[in-house]
Amino acid sequence: MINALTRVVQTLAFTMFAAMFVLTLAQVLFRYALQIPVPWTEEAARALFVLATMSGIALAYQKREHIIVDVFYDSLSDKSRRVLSIIFAIAILAFLVLWARGAIGLIERNWTVRLITVSWFRGAYYYIWELAMIALLGLYVLVDLRDLVTGRRTSLHTQEQESDL
Repeated sequence: MINALTRVVQTLAFTMFAAMFVLTLAQVLFRYALQIPVPWTEEAARALFVLATMSGIALAYQKREHIIVDVFYDSLSDKSRRVLSIIFAIAILAFLVLWARGAIGLIERNWTVRLITVSWFRGAYYYIWELAMIALLGLYVLVDLRDLVTGRRTSLHTQEQESDL
């Protein structure tokens, strides 16, 4: 189920990014080549950029593509790494709870706000998607935490991250 959900979010993020790219090209074409300003393209592209970026946060965690400074971490024993990884996972979950509380507040405050040129798009939609990506990231962290506690994993850090450097 998690893999299916990840594929859906990847597809949506790619689609949002591709649509943002097309809208930006269209904006340049219409404004400078055809001398016809189309004001909604900039606002729609910006909205898609924000939504795609929020998707990337959760997807990067799941794929282990966040930047890691591991000089100290690598010097620890496997047992110490596992304990530290459990602490990190719990800390991430605590941060996500605080972040979600903020997102919920922003949804409430921005429900009546609409984009000027894309009037059907409420400002709260940014934060609803943000909250969904926080939940997805939380799910990924919970799975990692389960695997750390049960011994299926010994670390949040993987060797693949090391080989990318």
